[in-house]
Amino acid sequence: MGVEPDKINASVRALSDAAYANGMITNGLGTITTDELHAYEEGLNSDAERLYLNWGEPRAVERLIATARALSGVVQKNPVGHLHFASNWYGGKKMYREGPWEWQKPYSFTVMHAPILIGLYNGNPAARGLVTGTIDGWMAHGRQDKDGNWAYPNEINWRTDAERAGDGGGVSTPLQSAWAAWRFTGDEKYLRPVLGRTVKGGPASLADINENAVDALGRQKDWGAALTAKATGGGAYERYAAWNATGDTKWLDALHADAIADKTQHQYMYTEGHWWSDRVDQPNEILQRERLGGIALRRNQTWPGNSVSWRFAEAGAAERVAILVPGAAMDKFKVIAWNTSGRPQKADMTAWNVTAGRWKMTGPVGASEIALERSASLPLVFAPGENVFEFALVAPGLPTERRADLGIGIDDIAVTKRVVTVTVHSLGAIDAPGGTLSLEDGAGRVLATALVPPLAAPLDLQPKTAKVKLIMPAGAARVRIALAGNAPETTLLNNVVALPAK
Repeated sequence: MGVEPDKINASVRALSDAAYANGMITNGLGTITTDELHAYEEGLNSDAERLYLNWGEPRAVERLIATARALSGVVQKNPVGHLHFASNWYGGKKMYREGPWEWQKPYSFTVMHAPILIGLYNGNPAARGLVTGTIDGWMAHGRQDKDGNWAYPNEINWRTDAERAGDGGGVSTPLQSAWAAWRFTGDEKYLRPVLGRTVKGGPASLADINENAVDALGRQKDWGAALTAKATGGGAYERYAAWNATGDTKWLDALHADAIADKTQHQYMYTEGHWWSDRVDQPNEILQRERLGGIALRRNQTWPGNSVSWRFAEAGAAERVAILVPGAAMDKFKVIAWNTSGRPQKADMTAWNVTAGRWKMTGPVGASEIALERSASLPLVFAPGENVFEFALVAPGLPTERRADLGIGIDDIAVTKRVVTVTVHSLGAIDAPGGTLSLEDGAGRVLATALVPPLAAPLDLQPKTAKVKLIMPAGAARVRIALAGNAPETTLLNNVVALPAK
């Protein structure tokens, strides 16, 4: 969103590390033996949150890889060959698989956050296979009505394949994995659960999908029109959808007037008050859709749907530049910004849910062709008043999740006297053919280099690392790594780390 990003990231990192420091994670799963929802919410969720804000950080990626690996012992083929959760009461030390504990439930799918993100990051076949296989197992129980619409059971017994309605908790949670399976494969069969739910609950049920689903599925003429028709007196999602379909900001005026009233009335509860609940949350999902082109993360909505994110050069500027991102899709989006500060504001726009390739950018000073892909940033300047930028894909390139990737993090640098030891990680989809590690001064001048050996890709969900040593010259300020020939990588956000302060 652009508001105090470093403060928020420091908090997320501290929370994530505290879960490990306090022994809350064992063998990639939560240490305590607990129900299917808290198996995720007792620390694994902070691993996922960390990757969103530290894309490519080896520690974040490899923690999620460990969870994806561990889940192969929780999600197993049953006697009829369906891949289901074998337990709803488990942890990193013990799993119960008898009687009431052998039912797959909707909230079981929350732990799929890890394989979803690893499948998105580097296309790992095992992680993606866990997602698609579990959805295949669930969809094997689908039934069609006379009109051809699909419905699926809430709960499935691993041992007998029996079905039941259960208590109805979290019924939409599996849709995140279904959407991910569709994005991973392009196979439209995985959209059946989403489409079936819109038949039953109407297009407003698409609020559970973090992407701009109406545009992603080309349904503006029917779903967009239906949501717009219900916007008057409707909920927040209907009013958002009406604006997204028409461009008329009157729908946002009403939506934000209600939001201001709600936050004013509940200010004490949202700030000083202490609730006896673990769900103290200011509703922000519509603000994410407006400002980012989709929801990055909301509780139990785990497929990242945001097109962009923001970082401003001037402290506090994010709160002085209003931003709307209408019609967001993987091949196009628009940024409408209104700078209220009275002076130009510089910002880095980072792309996320976009197709990697060559793009055309049209803005206040004309059109140009740029490279854009997941995690790549583009500097923008917002003049006082209104600014409009339009982005459209010209030609797709090599997807980021099909590339090699070398990565380092702040915990990978050790300095003993004048010897710098760097642990380099291979995090990509294919083997890294080797590369170069450099020590640079503050101006970016290379002071010393060493070769990084070839490293296999972590296809087996096991870390792949090498240690590289250099004598530290005077003036060295940071470490940089690169693939041989500066070949494109999954991300460049994990290629540079500052040397620790003396």
